[in-house]
Amino acid sequence: MRSMVTLTAALLVSLTAAGCTSSGHPAGNSTSHPADRSSAASASASQAPSAKALPPGVVGATRVPTKVANKPALRADVRLASCSPRAHGWRASGTVHNPHSAARSYKITVFFTADNATVIGFAATTVHVVGRGSRPWTASATFHAPKPTLCVLRGVG
Repeated sequence: MRSMVTLTAALLVSLTAAGCTSSGHPAGNSTSHPADRSSAASASASQAPSAKALPPGVVGATRVPTKVANKPALRADVRLASCSPRAHGWRASGTVHNPHSAARSYKITVFFTADNATVIGFAATTVHVVGRGSRPWTASATFHAPKPTLCVLRGVG
């Protein structure tokens, strides 16, 4: 039993240490697609040096939004359909369908991650959708993206 506890503790310590990074590299900017006509979040993120699990040149973001609006009722109206490369970064896009009769605004936040779930960038955009209407959305960020890069719909508010 004692060896099992020791093994478990060693595993937890190594997993915790593997997730640690420190800052020191400049970051790219997050932008939204101009067609969204939004004041999308355009933020610079300080980034950490490459962790052993990340490919050379790819760094984990250390400054990502910690308070992201996320309303399940609005999130159900948003579809993330595409996660693809763009010049100097990555983009996520999809469609918002507003099932209500009144117009609504949707603030969409996407985290871009490496395949090991390390956040390497983020973007946000606001999309205005008329009642019972649909509208495409795009959010993109500039960073050194590994392949594969994954898009996570982090929140809709």
